[in-house]
Amino acid sequence: MREVNCGYDNAQSSVGKKTVTGLGLSYPDSLVTADGIAALSLAMKHGSCCSLPFCCTVEGEALGADVCMGDDTAGPRAAGDPAWEWQKPLVFPAVDFSEGRIGAALSACRLLKQRGESVVLEISGPITVLNCFMDLSTLFKTWRKRPEWVEDALRQLKLFHLQYMRHASEAGADLICYADPVGSYSILGPRYAKELMRKYVVPLLRRIEAGDNVASGVHICPKTVQMLTEYGFAQWERVAVGTVADYARGCLTAAGKSVFFGEACLKNTGYQPENGEIKTLRLRNDDDVFSAAEEKLR
Repeated sequence: MREVNCGYDNAQSSVGKKTVTGLGLSYPDSLVTADGIAALSLAMKHGSCCSLPFCCTVEGEALGADVCMGDDTAGPRAAGDPAWEWQKPLVFPAVDFSEGRIGAALSACRLLKQRGESVVLEISGPITVLNCFMDLSTLFKTWRKRPEWVEDALRQLKLFHLQYMRHASEAGADLICYADPVGSYSILGPRYAKELMRKYVVPLLRRIEAGDNVASGVHICPKTVQMLTEYGFAQWERVAVGTVADYARGCLTAAGKSVFFGEACLKNTGYQPENGEIKTLRLRNDDDVFSAAEEKLR
């Protein structure tokens, strides 16, 4: 599988001190308070939507990871011990979604909605969250030697993500953007990429598809979408949206007709849907997946 190149990465989304102060905003208040996050999101708005919260450490921090808020060149990043070893099953704490940066991000969603903005809340996937706690070599070693420990951690993170998405929908997020920067095919390789799709991403999306109190549309990073489609877990369908200002607006227009999107990076404001249509993602049922797998063997 040749990994899709979306043209964007986490470094481009990261917001350091220079960026914040250059916009006339205060640091680090613009990254840790609801008013600051909302103001920074408005100042950085490109295209139809305000996006937040500018880094992929919010979930890890809420679950107990040590996070450094950054400096003049880079935004928040995990500050965990690289020598940390997985010695026993992980048990994540219960998260209070009204506290900390995760609470501030949700409150910022409400503030932006009150101002009439369309809001995208970015949520980081499980491999990126786990990387806030440990080196990837530790994760892969444990996945190989103690797969049940990793599966249990993924189960906990799936429940956490569902809770977070519900709170995001209640806070008024129009789209939830699911991305797992560290959980890409080029990093995971074929074995763990397929395991992650089968045991985490697909079950998560099925819960959302079943109406698990997640009212917003869900945009999935094209890198994850490629693994879902290449392995036969999902397929494309098209929905008419007419003439729209940009790709994000097309997803918002189609959100009442479908749930999952991901044909392009949501931050690519220059991408235009073709022929007035948006590609939407439909999960295959178990029989469809089996048939797709059989077809690849022929």
